[in-house]
Amino acid sequence: MVNMYGLPSDMWDKPAFGLQPLSSRKRKKQHNPLAPRLVVSPEQESKPPYTERVVLEPEDEIHASRLERLLKMLQKPHGRASRDRLWKFYTILPRPRLRYMSDYMIRALFGHLAWVEHAHSDVKTRRRYFTLLEDCIGEQIPLTVIEWSTAMHFAGRAVRNGTDSEVKDAIELWLKMEESGVKANNVTFNILFYVAVKAGR
Repeated sequence: MVNMYGLPSDMWDKPAFGLQPLSSRKRKKQHNPLAPRLVVSPEQESKPPYTERVVLEPEDEIHASRLERLLKMLQKPHGRASRDRLWKFYTILPRPRLRYMSDYMIRALFGHLAWVEHAHSDVKTRRRYFTLLEDCIGEQIPLTVIEWSTAMHFAGRAVRNGTDSEVKDAIELWLKMEESGVKANNVTFNILFYVAVKAGR
């Protein structure tokens, strides 16, 4: 996280910290990525976080009834629905599951899985959250900054004793988020900072 933005320590081998007279500089505007893996063009950054999805119709009546039951549970306030039952209804849907679910249903499922009182002790819910996250990435379904930040929280901040592994996992998620075109906010960086401090980094 440190040496990514062209700090003076990166430029000691260049005269005057790599500064050149105005006449020798290229006047053409260029897009330079902040990190080797963080290649997001200005056009990608200006895209809206959501693009319209086509939700498939249920395959049969059984499929439709399962989707209806899942929707009813997702409409309950957070903390009022059993996460075990929610996950059961989600996993019994035929693959690819997310193609039959509306954006509302996906956002609601993330919300219910994130509603955890003691995240460090609820390993099962954390694993389910990451499974849903990977499903969305696999189907190229846009994720919100809240959903990405929650994943970073689960990856590092929710662990009692932070290590280099948790820091690496949280930063990997941050890079994936930026690569997908979602900009981090102050909550994201607070989580990353907390994870790093807890690991003594």
